[in-house]
Amino acid sequence: MHFSDLKTVDTTRHVLGLSGGKDSAALAIYIRDKYPELSAKMEYFFTDTGSEMKEVYEFLDSMEAFLDTKIHRLSSGKPFEHWLKVHNNYLPSAKQRWCTRTMKIQPFEQFINDDDVISYVGIRADENRQGYESSKETIRPVFPFVEDGIMRADVFQILDKSVGVPKYYNWRSRSGCYFCFFQRQDEWLWLKRIHPDLFKQSQAFEDNEGDGFTWRQEGTLNDVVAKAELAEKFKIRKQVYEEMESNDEDTSFYPDPKATYPQWRILDAEGGKQITTFTTKAEAEKYVADKGDSTMYITESKLKLLARSDYDETELGKRAQAIIDQMIKNQSNQIASDRSSKIQRWQDIIDQEEDEDDDLERPCFTCSL
Repeated sequence: MHFSDLKTVDTTRHVLGLSGGKDSAALAIYIRDKYPELSAKMEYFFTDTGSEMKEVYEFLDSMEAFLDTKIHRLSSGKPFEHWLKVHNNYLPSAKQRWCTRTMKIQPFEQFINDDDVISYVGIRADENRQGYESSKETIRPVFPFVEDGIMRADVFQILDKSVGVPKYYNWRSRSGCYFCFFQRQDEWLWLKRIHPDLFKQSQAFEDNEGDGFTWRQEGTLNDVVAKAELAEKFKIRKQVYEEMESNDEDTSFYPDPKATYPQWRILDAEGGKQITTFTTKAEAEKYVADKGDSTMYITESKLKLLARSDYDETELGKRAQAIIDQMIKNQSNQIASDRSSKIQRWQDIIDQEEDEDDDLERPCFTCSL
């Protein structure tokens, strides 16, 4: 049975969760335009953690006006700070996602109660991930985009012709809380640049309430941002290097972009978090020996030579920094103005590979409730 035939089931509620992200929004618009009889029966909801960025709330207001129907705002009734204390100041992580369970799933299941429900989920035909699977037998998930073969480019076209794309896609690849641990390193960096107040609050959770835990396994947010800045610096310098070569400029002073140098990291064996770094293995071994701590271990990382501060004041370094400064000033990693560039930019955001040290598993769909 095609999902559109479910409109004849009068004893069942039809619900669609809007996360403030692109896929769920596009699904609501797609059903409204293509299956109006089904859309007329749809209940829209947003599960608010209270920790979303302002762009999310602005986008939901736009969606509510465009759909011309109410979006039910659900919540756990308490802010994140309350639930953090309930969970003994243990910050949520990929392995301990109490935030999703407490602030997303439970309010949703309270909203539907014990009613028979068909939940319309915005997973696309080109994705390989699972949607939210409830323990309630009364919830039946359906995947209209999968059934109709709707893919990423289709989603962007749907939004481009209607409400547009949420503003945070200028620099972020997902909806969710501003401190979401699934953020990539570069997204933490852009959070610091665009919403410094939210970044500071994220740090405060680490410093004051995290009980020694951090949002990322590799270290504090300062460590994460430092790595992101280094990766960004290398990426832009590599582009400048290649432009200089193509213009027959002298690049003999600079190392090949592929060249690396070692960095020795001291990690906590229990949690894998970075404690400190050294330029030589001997220094790292001496540090561990002096500490006499058996929970520490040493690992080697390869860093790009071209990103070193030695090249900050060179012609290449200054050109690269000027580009970065302009990006920050104009937020020039935003979606471009012409439509073809929009599509490419959106695909660049979603397709961007994670950092080589970014081994977080893909987030499941439950945060999109």
